[in-house]
Amino acid sequence: MQHSVDAMAQMMHEVEAGLQIASATENNFRQIVLTNSQISTQIEEMAAASEQMSAGIQEITASVTSINEIANTTNANSHRVVSATARQLEGIEQAAQSSAALAATSEQLQRSLGKFKV
Repeated sequence: MQHSVDAMAQMMHEVEAGLQIASATENNFRQIVLTNSQISTQIEEMAAASEQMSAGIQEITASVTSINEIANTTNANSHRVVSATARQLEGIEQAAQSSAALAATSEQLQRSLGKFKV
């Protein structure tokens, strides 16, 4: 009988040790679930931040594209202004040459008229 009592006491110790191990395991699993939940939340936050960054990059890309188009338009307009200015300068030079020729013709005409005294 003593042997039975000792065996039962030994089993009680083993059951208590098993309960402690089960309790520690349960606590560890709860900690794993909590940590997993925290990691999942962090991943969701990172995904949201990544989406925001992507949207910001798309806005920057659109702005740079717009700036490039404006720069190209400005460049084309500058070339047109330079071309128009060159044409105007040619016209002014031609007008100056015509004016000089007209002045010379006018002087010649005045000299020719000066020969005739009425």
